[in-house]
Amino acid sequence: MKVHELHSWPTSPEEAEAIQYRLRPLLILDAPGPSTPRTVAGLNVSYAPTSVAAAAVVLDTKTLEIIDKSVKIGTPTFPYIPSLFAFRELPTLLEGTTTIGRVLRTQNNVKPVFVSVGHRTNLDTACRNVLDLAPEYRLPETTRRADRLSRDALAG
Repeated sequence: MKVHELHSWPTSPEEAEAIQYRLRPLLILDAPGPSTPRTVAGLNVSYAPTSVAAAAVVLDTKTLEIIDKSVKIGTPTFPYIPSLFAFRELPTLLEGTTTIGRVLRTQNNVKPVFVSVGHRTNLDTACRNVLDLAPEYRLPETTRRADRLSRDALAG
């Protein structure tokens, strides 16, 4: 997961409140969102006296089977303030999130492709390979040619 830094991390509740106020207009609360997502994720942070456990679970929406899960135990770096939970919980949540894929634009002005890790191939290498294999078209040549072959086979 690529996290875009919109601001420096606050060191005081006053800074955190100012960040929340500045980011509030960026919220889009009236968009319907995807009507039938294939997967959904849930996040939760539990507290102990001197530590936090951040967990993420990804479910298949049709079967409710767990597709992926992650948990990270950490130390809170921000005070417990009810209206500022994100600043206390988010650092540990982000540490515990495993990136398994990336949205990658292979050409200008085209839809991106989705690239994921593979056996003995990390995400950076997979993305580099896809970009190398897509010199002219949106899809890498391997996928483009396999798509053509399968469509030709069905056409007879």
